[in-house]
Amino acid sequence: MYTLFAPRDGGLWVGYINGGFSFVKNRRVTNYGGPVAQQSGTVYTLAQDSKGTIRAGTGRGVWRFDGSKWQNLGAEWDAPIAISYVGIDRTDTVWVIAGFSKNQKLLYLLPGSKRFQVANPKLDALGFTLDADRKVLTSPIALKQAPNREGIPQNELYSYPLFAKNGGQVVDRTNTVWTINESGGLTRIGAALPVSDGVTETGTKSRETHGVAASSQNMRRTLVDREGNIWYADEDGLHRFFYVPFIEQKRPVKRPAAIVAGDDGAVWVGYFMGPSDSSKELYRVTGGRVETIRFRTPVNCGAAYRASDKTFWFGGSGGLWHLVRGKPLQVALPKELAEQAFYLQAITEDRAGGLWVSFVRYGLYRFADGVWTSYGQRQGLNAGGPYVEFTDSLGRVWLGYSGPNRKLPEVSP
Repeated sequence: MYTLFAPRDGGLWVGYINGGFSFVKNRRVTNYGGPVAQQSGTVYTLAQDSKGTIRAGTGRGVWRFDGSKWQNLGAEWDAPIAISYVGIDRTDTVWVIAGFSKNQKLLYLLPGSKRFQVANPKLDALGFTLDADRKVLTSPIALKQAPNREGIPQNELYSYPLFAKNGGQVVDRTNTVWTINESGGLTRIGAALPVSDGVTETGTKSRETHGVAASSQNMRRTLVDREGNIWYADEDGLHRFFYVPFIEQKRPVKRPAAIVAGDDGAVWVGYFMGPSDSSKELYRVTGGRVETIRFRTPVNCGAAYRASDKTFWFGGSGGLWHLVRGKPLQVALPKELAEQAFYLQAITEDRAGGLWVSFVRYGLYRFADGVWTSYGQRQGLNAGGPYVEFTDSLGRVWLGYSGPNRKLPEVSP
C-alpha cells in the first residue's frame, strides 16, 4: 500500500505501490486491479471534491472514479501522462503537479471542464499545502505572483496554490503551519494571520523544529484529525502532536460550585458561598470574556442544568431560579422546604419535561406544570436526596447516592 483516503460518506480507499485500487467498507473489499493496476502505476494521492467524485494522482497520470470503475484522464482531457500528484481546493478546482522535482508542471481543471490547462510550466515543489480537511490551500495573493499568470485565460482563476519554500505543508485547525522540510525536520510555524504568511514564512510569530523526520521523504505523512491533533508518520514510527485543550479562566470570585454548557461555546458558572453569603451574581463565560447577570436576592448556586428548551435552571441556598432569555425568574419551593434551600444539590429533566430536584437529607422532588411532587421510599427510592442526577440519551433519569450499597434507580415516568 502507498496511500489511504477516507471519503466523507464512509469507507476507505487504498492505493498501491504496484498500481490499482481497493475500496473497503462494511467489512467488504472491492478491488480494482488487473488492467487498471498495470496502467495506473503507483497511486500517490487521492482526493475528493464536494460532489463526491474521487480522483487519483498516479505514476502514469490522473485517474477518475465514476462510481463503478476507474478511468484514466488522458489526451482527450489534455491531462499529463507523467507521474502526478492530485489535490482539490475548496472551489472544486483540481490541481495537478506533474513530472519530477525541478522539472514539474502545475495544471488545473476547473469545475465542469474536461480540459486541463497549464498554470505553471516550470514548477519545483515537494507537494501541495493542505488545510486541516486535506484541501489544497490557495490564495488570491499567490495568483498575482504566479509565473504564468499572463497565459491564464482572463477571469478563469481567482486563486493559486500556496507552495512552501522548502517542503510539503499542512495547516492545522489553529492556522498553525507544519512543514516537512528538505533537511529532515518537522517544523511548526506558529499561528500567523493571514495563514499565507505562515506558509511563506513571513510575519510569523514563532517556529519550532522537532527532530522526528525520517531520512526518506517518501515515508513522511501528516494528517490533522477531527479533534485537531496532528499525526506524523516516518520510518521511525507514528507521532502525535496535540494542543492542551484547557485554558485557565480568571474568575471574578472564588469557589465555583455549578457549571453548565450554554450555546455557542459559552459556559455558565454559579458560585456557592454558604447561607450567609450575599452574592447575587451568575457568570457567562465565552471567548475569555465574562458577562455578569445579577439576581434580586442571593442565589448561592450549588446546582445548574440546561433544559431541552435551551433555558437554564440554577439552584442553591438562594432558592430555585429559571433563566429565560437572560432574565432570572425565581420559582417557589415546596412549602415544607421553603427554609431548606441550602440543601438543594442536583437538578435534571426527564423525557416528559419534568424537573427532578434533589434536596440532600430531605428527599427527591419532581416539578412539572407548576406542581411539586415528593418522591421517597414508597416509590422504591432512598429516603435522602441523591447527590448527583443525570439524564441519558434515552431520556432516563439516573440518581446517585452517598454511602455504600446504594442503588441507581431509573425514575423516569
